[in-house]
Amino acid sequence: MKKLLIVLIFSFVPGVIAAQEDQGQQIIQLHKYNYFHPYTYTTSERDAGQRSELKYQFSFRIALLGSGSRSALFLAYTQKSVWQIYDRDNSRPFRSTDYNPEVFYRTGGKTFYGDFGYAHESNGREDPTSRSWDTLFLKLKFTIPSFDISLKTWYILGEDQNKGDIFPEKREPIVDFFGYNELALTLKGDYFFWAHKARYNFSTKNGSYETNLSLPLSSRFFLTFQYFFGYGDTLLDYNQSTNRYGLGIMLNR
Repeated sequence: MKKLLIVLIFSFVPGVIAAQEDQGQQIIQLHKYNYFHPYTYTTSERDAGQRSELKYQFSFRIALLGSGSRSALFLAYTQKSVWQIYDRDNSRPFRSTDYNPEVFYRTGGKTFYGDFGYAHESNGREDPTSRSWDTLFLKLKFTIPSFDISLKTWYILGEDQNKGDIFPEKREPIVDFFGYNELALTLKGDYFFWAHKARYNFSTKNGSYETNLSLPLSSRFFLTFQYFFGYGDTLLDYNQSTNRYGLGIMLNR
């Protein structure tokens, strides 16, 4: 059932986007990266689970107001999961799933625009493995055909961590590892796509770096390699440093 659901999601989304484009509509849009990595390997020193996992993310947004104009109000949803699909002895459990709804206002043009909004992210678990945080964010992005750069900053409204007096696993606030800013840089060509994203807390010296390199397989599917280093690969592992290598398919870039 799990495998069927994932296949349906990654088969359905490209078809919906293609149908909209044929009709000149943009009701449902791809938001963050949509990818499916059947194999990833992590060097994270965690308590349970194998180092080899399947990882996927799907992300879309819907224009609530102002679709097709220079300013619009969006509702977005992103879900990222890591699945112990190779752990046959333990019934192949999902190790972690992060849920990330957002509502934001976008204004600007094709070359430069800004997003301002609210985001919630959580893993849907009970303590002591519950993780969540809520933010107000501002993102500014400059884009041309061969180059993108964006800066995102946030104000934390609340978080579920920093409960060390009750749960030792949650003794450290998420901001110590995620910081308050995210810088993204993308280089684009007719054939290649190379994206970089970094977060850093200058007080604690903790952060993360992620890169995605992709090459086209068709007009709608791209072969992708992803590397992640640092903190926050998943909310469950927010305070554990991770090296993760992944190979798979990407739907948008």
